[in-house]
Amino acid sequence: MKNITKKFNTKKIKKIELAATNGIDQYQREIDVILRILGHPGALVTDESSIWDFLSHFGYEKENKKFNKKLLAKISGRLGFEVTSKDLLIEVAQKITEFEF
Repeated sequence: MKNITKKFNTKKIKKIELAATNGIDQYQREIDVILRILGHPGALVTDESSIWDFLSHFGYEKENKKFNKKLLAKISGRLGFEVTSKDLLIEVAQKITEFEF
């Protein structure tokens, strides 16, 4: 029987590390509300997650722009303040807690 050895790629494997979740943990209830409005309940998020991460980026650009504009209007209307694609989830969560009812 021949001794068969496999050669493996000797390139260094990069480790994937998640960003911190301290802020997400602090505002979990508010983050859950935001994710439900965006249609992504239970999504994996970190302190660096933004609204942009949950917008449509596949398919036709014209359709995406229209869909994303409606989604931003929906979340802004539901929360009572303007939300943009650049906003971090943690920033939106903080605004929710600062909002006086």
